[in-house]
Formats: sequence, C-alpha cells, structure tokens
Amino acid sequence: MIFVFTVFSISGLSQTKEQKKDETSISAQVAERTLATSTVTDINLLPVYDLDNNKYTVVNIGKQYWLQQNLRTSQYRDTTAILTGLDSIDWKQTTDGAFSYYEDLSKNADSYGLLYNGYAVSTGKLCPEGWHIPSDEEWKELETFLGVGKDEIDRTGGRSTLSGLVKFSDYWKDNTESMENTSGFSVIPAGTRNDYGDFMVAGQFAGFWTSTPYETADNYLWYRHFYYNTSEFGRNYVIKNNGYSCRCLKDVIVQIEDLISIKNGPSDKIAEFANKGITTSNNLSEDLTNIQMCVDFLPQANTPLPSRVQVNGNKFYKINPDGTVSNVATQQQGLTAYSEKMWTPGEIIKYAIIDFNSKQESLKDTVQKYAGIWENYANVNFEFTEKADEAQIRIGMESGSSWSCIGRDALQVASNAKTMNFGWLGNDAEANQRVILHEFGHALGFVHEHNGPDANIKWKKNLVYQYYAQPPNFWSKDIVDQNVMFKYSQTLTNYSNYDEYSIMHYPIDPRLTTDYRAYPFKVGLSLTDKQYASIFYPFPNNTVEGLLKTGDDCDEIDFKIEYDAIDRNRIEVILAPGINKHGKLVDWWKQISLPLKGGRTYQIEMEGGKSANFSIERENLDDTNSFGFAKAKMFGVHTELAYKWNILKAIPGGTRITLTWRNDSCL
Repeated sequence: MIFVFTVFSISGLSQTKEQKKDETSISAQVAERTLATSTVTDINLLPVYDLDNNKYTVVNIGKQYWLQQNLRTSQYRDTTAILTGLDSIDWKQTTDGAFSYYEDLSKNADSYGLLYNGYAVSTGKLCPEGWHIPSDEEWKELETFLGVGKDEIDRTGGRSTLSGLVKFSDYWKDNTESMENTSGFSVIPAGTRNDYGDFMVAGQFAGFWTSTPYETADNYLWYRHFYYNTSEFGRNYVIKNNGYSCRCLKDVIVQIEDLISIKNGPSDKIAEFANKGITTSNNLSEDLTNIQMCVDFLPQANTPLPSRVQVNGNKFYKINPDGTVSNVATQQQGLTAYSEKMWTPGEIIKYAIIDFNSKQESLKDTVQKYAGIWENYANVNFEFTEKADEAQIRIGMESGSSWSCIGRDALQVASNAKTMNFGWLGNDAEANQRVILHEFGHALGFVHEHNGPDANIKWKKNLVYQYYAQPPNFWSKDIVDQNVMFKYSQTLTNYSNYDEYSIMHYPIDPRLTTDYRAYPFKVGLSLTDKQYASIFYPFPNNTVEGLLKTGDDCDEIDFKIEYDAIDRNRIEVILAPGINKHGKLVDWWKQISLPLKGGRTYQIEMEGGKSANFSIERENLDDTNSFGFAKAKMFGVHTELAYKWNILKAIPGGTRITLTWRNDSCL
C-alpha cells in the first residue's frame, strides 16, 4: 500500500499533509524563503498507532521524524497500564509513572492529548515501538534547524523569537503572537498539571518533556515550554511530579560514512569498524561485528504437509457495539507468515529438549519462560514433554548455530531428530529472550521479516556476501541469498506492510545498505508482532452484542452475534420481537432482507409478536451488499427504512445473528 503525502519545504523544513483530490499549489514568502510544494512517497511518513489504537500523523523536520499530535496512550508499549485517576495529594507524592486528563475530563484527550508526569517519561516505554521521548539534545537539533542561534541554544529560559514556526493557531485562547506553524510541528496549548496536582493554563501554555535528567538530579528533567504571549522557545528543568505533554521522535540510526573494510583471511572479527560501534539517536552503541544469525531450516522431505482443520475466525474485522465494522487489518502492520505451514489455532504443540546435559538443565526453564510469551498473543499452547517421540518440536543445544523449522515443516523431520537448535544460550537474559522468541516465531510459521514480500532493503550485495562469509557465520553465497536477500512469494505468505521492528527481523549494519539505513537489535515482540500473532492465530471469538439505531421513527434493534454456533458452512438469522419502552411486546409487521449473490434478496418477516428465523449456506450471501430493514407504519403501510447494515464481510460461516426489534415508535 502506498501513501502519498504533500510535503511543504522551507530550505529542507517540511510539513506533511495527506494529498487531497483538489490539491492546489501553494507559494508564500517566509523570512525571504520560498514555501514550495512537492509530492513524495516516504515510508517514515506512514501513520503510527499506539496500543489504544490512537492514530498519529508524522512530520519530517530536517533529519528528524516527529509525531504531529500529543501522546494520548494509556498503556506503556509493553502493555502495562499507566497509573491514572490520582487526586492532588497522590499526584504530588507519587514516584510512579502516571497521567492525567486535563481537569480530569477524558474528553480533553481528543483536543490536548494526556498530561504525563516525568516518572512515566523515565520508563522509556511511553512511545510506540520504534519511537521515543526526545532528549534535550534532540530538541536542540530541532531548534537549531528552525533557526535558534548557537549563542542561545544552551541557555535556560526563553530563546529566539521563532516559536511561531511550531505553533498551531487552533485552541490558543489569546492569540497575540505569530503562529504560522510552517514546520508542521503543531504545538497546541494543552496546559499543565503542576506538582501540587492543580490543572492550569490550558489555552495559554504548552509544555513538553524531554527524557534528559537535569545534571545529577534524577527527580528533575529538562522540558520545553511555549506561552501565548511570547514567541520564544522556552527551555528549563522541573521536578518529575509535574504533568506535561509528550511528543515522540522516531528512532533513527546515525549515518556512518566509512565503509566496512573486510579482512582477507580468518579473523576474530568480521570487519574493522574504525573503532566505532553503531550509535543510535538515543546514544546507545550496538556492535554488530560478531552478531550470530539464525538460519532458516529447510524441510527434510518433499511430501505434502497434513491438512489443517478449517477454523472459523473473525480475523480481519471487528464488529463494534453500534453495529459498525472496523477494518482491523488496515490498522496493523507486520509479521510475514508462511500460510501452509502454520498450525491450527488452539492447537497444543508439544516440545521436548534433547541432547543437553545436566549443566544445561536450567535452560529448560529459560525456554519455557520466553516461548510462553507467544501464548499471550497467539492462540497456541506450547506444552513441555519429557518424551521426545511425542513432541512436534524437538530442541537441541548444540553450540555454533541457532535455527528452526518453519511451522509444520517440523512434522517432516524424523522423530528422533531435532527441529530446532539453540546454539548460544547463556547467562545474558536479553540475548536468551531474543533468540528463543525468534526461533519459536519460526516454529509458529513466521519467516524472516526482511525476507517478506513487502521488504525493500537496499542491499550492497557484494559487501553483504563478504560480511557473512567471515566469522562467526561463515555463510556461503547461497545461504546469504536464502536468509538475507531472498523474498518470499506473495501467494505463499500472509503479510501486511513490512515491520522493521519485528522480532523476526535481522539486525543490519547501516554500511550494508546503499541508503545507510540501519536495523538495530530487537529483544521483545514488536507491537505488530503481537497484533498479527493474534490475527494469524485468533483466539475464539466471543459473542458480540450491541444496538442498532436506524434513525427512522426511533426504531432500535438489539443485535447478538454468536460465532461457531452452528454448522460452519451456514449462517442463521433470527428476527425476534422485543419489549418496547412502554413494556409492551412489539407486534407490528417487521422484515429483514438478506443480500444474495446475483442481486437477489431473501426476506425474513415477523408479525404478531412471533419470531422468525432463516438458515442459509454462507457462500450464497453477497458480502458487498447490506442487510435491509422494513416495517409497517400507520395504517399498515409497509415501508422500507433508509438504514442499511453492512455487516457480512465480518461474518464467517458458523455464525448466528439474532436481531430483536425492541422499539418501533417515538410515541
């Protein structure tokens, strides 16, 4: 899927907006620089979603990518709920991460976002995967790009007169200063909750946390502030018990220009890196020179895999309580799955650990701990067994390499042979988690994400071959092709947009890509790993209930949708009378029309307070059309209602739909 954005540039300064059909060229003079338009496609500008499914748009300013909206998530990115609902005393005293709605009104989140205390910021887990709260230095980079001078960039207090470049004029109560917002950063006056728990100055003030502590004072952070009556960029430090807005900045690997110099013979290093690690934007150093990679394990036989049980699942759509349908798949991006090789959702997958000695006995608990993380998001059950001959997955501990069969390819391996190997488990908990999650991801049918059909990594191929030919991998050209640059077929895999943060993605040195794009280590499951694991291995659907308001004469219809309630090849529709607001049974004539293929419909009618029902082969229904409704009005005139219920795309076979017409008059 390609998103097109219009980018407004001021000598590299850019503002993104979704391109409209009636797009017109814009030209203006700002400080003797021309504002011009151009159209680009940039994956970094795709919308971002947090765990609450809040959507954020992205703006590119200089070399940085920022979210354009204030953060409003109620969860850390590890799914832990953030503390909220504190009164003034608790807010003042807490040292736990917390947030508040301005004036404790949840509706203010839509306009202002949430106000987080500094302790929430210091967890490092506020922003979505791949994003972070910017440091003081990263704010300075933004300010320097916008024109704040070197002589004032490090000052405390107000600096420059350029804040109009980042202020969005809406919501400011006293708009006395320039607010062009030509950067697209879009500062809004969300106010603050001070360290005494008081809410203040919404409409006149905006404050943004940085992640940088003030000198050695761990309970103070630097922050930025903006006022309605000044055009300065405010910089100061404040105690963490204050509540300010947060903006997220995309994790970006700093470009390193010098190329890898490959040695000609065996060596304890792959390459000389000029004494440099790979430095990320949050000042973390990652040395990939001795990184060990897993190798996809090819099937041992060409015999067809056994068929899976057909499983119902409302996989791609969610029915809301008001009867609307959310297309969940378009809000989630990630994991590439080898369709044929996946297990049946709900299946118990037994695993055993073989060929390990007493010194490795403790590793059994380590494997159980981290493999079980997948069970939180995928409807599978990994069950340990001491009997290797009854296990579908058999794990070895032979040093030197880690690998796994892809999904049900394990069923083609001889019952006394390994289907997975952990070659470098040890005392490093993060490394253990990384490799176990990765290999059990393969065991679930997930392939390397950089091999997905949508991946577009710009490899320096000759350098890649040399890189992996050296220790510790010693890979041949064929193995490099298979595990690094190969792309899976679109017809063999289920996939959405490419997810560079997936646990199934290799870490990649930026000097192996022509655009110097780097891909750092992953330790845990990404947000999209979790989301797509639950899509490919869906948990049993619960019953969905809600209320349809047709908008005609106060008609209200309760609906109840039950999955896996009948034969999987059919759906059943029941039309039942309800009790109206006067306590009487609804007994006038009612009708529901089901859309059939070929432009036909089937009508289900009820009258006299008696229910009606109908069952039909699922394949005969037309998913592109809607349920229709009709009723008898005054004098018994049968009238079709304008309301249509477009629900069938979210209804798999085996579903029962019960519609209870509970009110049919405003009187």
